[in-house]
Amino acid sequence: MNYTKNIILKLQQICNTGLLLELAINMDSLFVGMSFAFLRIPILEPSIIIGCTTFFLSFCGVILDLKSVIYSSKKSTLLVAFS
Repeated sequence: MNYTKNIILKLQQICNTGLLLELAINMDSLFVGMSFAFLRIPILEPSIIIGCTTFFLSFCGVILDLKSVIYSSKKSTLLVAFS
């Protein structure tokens, strides 16, 4: 019974941390967009660069996860989540 409560508390902490991280990322995106608008910078080129960089890093994370599963025969989702 105590073990189940510990698991529930840890899941709540993870969810709270995730929500705070999501809020911080959304606020950061809002302020970056506002600074682009105030400085009158064209948004197409930076958007393409940011999108390509995000795609490349996500793709590298998937490849890293697949290689780690092959070599260690166990999933390493935490390793990929922090990479």
